[in-house]
Amino acid sequence: MLDQLRYYEDQVVIRFNVSTKEDEAALRGGIDRMLVDVWDFTANYTDIRLGPEKRIRAFLSLLPESLRSSYSVLIPNVGRAIAATYPPSTPEIDSELQSVLHNRGSTTPNMQSPRRHGVDDLFFQDFQPLTVITTWMRLLESMFRGRGLVRMISIGKSYEGRDIPALRVGLRPQDEGNSRRDTILITGGLHAREWITMSTVNYIAWSFITSVDDDPMINKILQNFDIIFVPVLNPDGYEYTWEVDRLWRKTRQPTSFSTCPGYDLDHTFGYQWNEMNHQFSYYDEECSESYGGHAPFEAVEACELADWARNMTEDGVNFVGFFDLHSYSQQILFPYEYSCKAYPPNEENLQEVAYNLAKHMRLTNGSRIAGAR
Repeated sequence: MLDQLRYYEDQVVIRFNVSTKEDEAALRGGIDRMLVDVWDFTANYTDIRLGPEKRIRAFLSLLPESLRSSYSVLIPNVGRAIAATYPPSTPEIDSELQSVLHNRGSTTPNMQSPRRHGVDDLFFQDFQPLTVITTWMRLLESMFRGRGLVRMISIGKSYEGRDIPALRVGLRPQDEGNSRRDTILITGGLHAREWITMSTVNYIAWSFITSVDDDPMINKILQNFDIIFVPVLNPDGYEYTWEVDRLWRKTRQPTSFSTCPGYDLDHTFGYQWNEMNHQFSYYDEECSESYGGHAPFEAVEACELADWARNMTEDGVNFVGFFDLHSYSQQILFPYEYSCKAYPPNEENLQEVAYNLAKHMRLTNGSRIAGAR
């Protein structure tokens, strides 16, 4: 870990203020030419990770004076910033969760038992590695399976053979039989370095599960819907961020360029793939952080998710909602991203959802979240 922190010490995150179409085009050109790591690209600004100093100067030389004179440094030392995200050395967390899981045995689940054990405080006090997340999910299933509230399932396997676990949460009526079940899918961890998304998906699942008897609204939702929580859709990449490179973003599947493995899962799904992946030329570059492949569904994990969803639909599941969590940009995005001229038939509903989400996040913690399509 020390080596990678030293590597990132001379890197910074810079914000370029964009005021004209010419500025935007110049930035796109520089990004395409140098394959820099873009953290955010909006109509008003673009955030880019750059370094060392020689590379920063080279990138700035590609830009007009309007951009060279209007940027600001958001993160002056990336190495120090990412070091702060690692939890203290606490190898006992997994063993403690395993102990709780083992000691439960076949006892009758108690809705209050998780808080008595303090496993919520234990798990959510820090970011957790993949093994701990998997143990945590198994523990939740063990605690609540007696009511049929929680079931741990598998979406499929990653390129390196890791399981992609999920929690199915819902209060399915006993007399429902095989009738079609409305289902909401919530995913996190498509981008391996976005650790907060894994924690957030797990926290939402935890909140729904433990509030089902205390919150009438949550109880009603779970009576009418199943919610499937997939906290780590990219387990290979996530494991790599813990073991090798904290800022690794893509999967770990080899590409046609042997020194640049990995796919950006966001850009590998099939719908309008050709339109999406030709907005920037760096989407086509294997060494880009946003590489989407040379054809749709080249990434194993994207293909596994699509196959699983197709099988679930054939088995009577009716997917009515999909939330994919990411970090940093503080934006709520909804379809369609591949074109500014294509509008979904339910755009008004999506706008209402986006603005209400932004409103409640602002009221809760003061965050200014932009609603955008």
